[in-house]
Amino acid sequence: MPKYQMLYTDYLNLFKTYVVGVFPFVLFVNAPHGKLAQPTVWFSRGYIPGRLGWVLMELVAPVTFLYALQQGNHSLAPGFVGDVCFRDLDLFRKASAFMFMIHYANRAIVGPLVFAPHVSPMHWTVFISAILFNFLNGMSIGLYLLQATVQQHPVSLPWFIVGGLMWLFGWIGNLYHDNILYDLRRRQPAKQQNNEPSQTSSPSSDEEVISSFQSHYKIPYGGLFTYVSCPNYFCEWIEWFGCYLAAGMQAEPIWWFFLAEVLLMLPRAYRIHSWYRSHFSRYPEDRHAVIPYLF
Repeated sequence: MPKYQMLYTDYLNLFKTYVVGVFPFVLFVNAPHGKLAQPTVWFSRGYIPGRLGWVLMELVAPVTFLYALQQGNHSLAPGFVGDVCFRDLDLFRKASAFMFMIHYANRAIVGPLVFAPHVSPMHWTVFISAILFNFLNGMSIGLYLLQATVQQHPVSLPWFIVGGLMWLFGWIGNLYHDNILYDLRRRQPAKQQNNEPSQTSSPSSDEEVISSFQSHYKIPYGGLFTYVSCPNYFCEWIEWFGCYLAAGMQAEPIWWFFLAEVLLMLPRAYRIHSWYRSHFSRYPEDRHAVIPYLF
């Protein structure tokens, strides 16, 4: 068995173990970052700058993904990412690699460094756990695309088209709703001089502003915010389920990536929804947490 196939099995099993192991914790513990980062006995210290932490932890996924593509020995000429680079993948696997890299180009670079006017501090435990998640995920998906090309795993063209369109819809939706949140931050009032939460009213509307850890929040409107509190989460799920379909339904690590996002983000979406409802007296009562009309 080639080395990369053994590595693929090992990293996929480690990723599965990580997801299953972390899931019980996210059911009961608020990940201390963003609007849920509140001082508690366990998380009173150890916060790092949000922008720096976000960029570093998200860069792990594309870097390890590219490294994984170097683990084969099927390219006659070395390329940008080593022995097996994008040009050595078949069309379907190239498309999947493109989806992965475009997503993380935005998530690791464009979003936090170009569009986000402010990124809230995160606890070091969030930083470390995200690095581990991204490392295992990037390795398992990269190694899968490599061995799927060599073994010529079949991909249905109709499902590839459907999945590609779903990915595009989810990716655009994720960017759109993230930028609604970024725009609210751009229009926030001057930051307070202390870290104590407070509540004020926007002078020109009925929107309320909550300050927590020197970050201001308003009720978001527009797009799927009409129906749910976390449409960016929902769109990201659509994005990765579409990538799974486009890569062929034998793409087990992409399926586990999608499953991990749902399992680990669903409890947080519920807590964010509850946070909005508890902090904003005028929060729309007909909004759900993350899935329109359902949850």
